[in-house]
Amino acid sequence: MLQDVENELVVQVSMKQEMEMAMKLLEKDIHEKQDTLIGLRHQLDEVKAINVEMYQKMKSSDDSMRQKNDMIARLEEKTNQITATMKQLEQR
Repeated sequence: MLQDVENELVVQVSMKQEMEMAMKLLEKDIHEKQDTLIGLRHQLDEVKAINVEMYQKMKSSDDSMRQKNDMIARLEEKTNQITATMKQLEQR
């Protein structure tokens, strides 16, 4: 009977040690995943900042291109006016 109790105690101690080891492994895994999550959040913040910067550059570029297109249209109009004036002067 005493031997059975001792055997049961050994089994219980062994199970407790296994559970403690499993808990330590789970805690380690959780900490690693938390570290990974922090790293991924940091990368996401960097990507968001880059996206905002690229959007601002694209908007600025679009505005600049729009201004240049307007200027080209005005210059073409002036060129057409000058050409028409030159033709009129040539006909006189």
